[in-house]
Amino acid sequence: MTKTPRKPKATSLEFDKATAAALAKPLPEPPIELDEAARRYWPMIIKAKRPDAWTPLDYVTAAHLAADFAALEAARAKPNSDDARQQRVMSDITSRIQRTCRALQIHAAATSGINRDQAAKNTQARNLAAALYPDDDLIARPKGAGYDDDDDLFA
Repeated sequence: MTKTPRKPKATSLEFDKATAAALAKPLPEPPIELDEAARRYWPMIIKAKRPDAWTPLDYVTAAHLAADFAALEAARAKPNSDDARQQRVMSDITSRIQRTCRALQIHAAATSGINRDQAAKNTQARNLAAALYPDDDLIARPKGAGYDDDDDLFA
């Protein structure tokens, strides 16, 4: 009888190595054709979950989610004479987006809440991603306002 190897715990060095290696790879391309508006949402959706947590079917569902986000954006921007119909269309798209996020497990409870181990892994993956790809802090902040590490404002 062969045992299936266990997945590493979120606090282990093996998890850090595997996650860092997965984050270093480029984002996958959408499996279906997306227009320019939908393509803007693809990276945000894909980065919402650890790279090793996606399945091929998840990528297809994520592409449809990106298209739904683009459709919602277009519906909001389009002036419509039938306001009640427009509201119904936007409500339907919003509901579909919420259902798809739950199915992909990229909603708030899945990414930071209910399953303690999953939440720890997502937090660790975000920390590793931030270390690999630090954002430039281009926002000017006044000295002495609690933003500097060497400030003793809260001491």
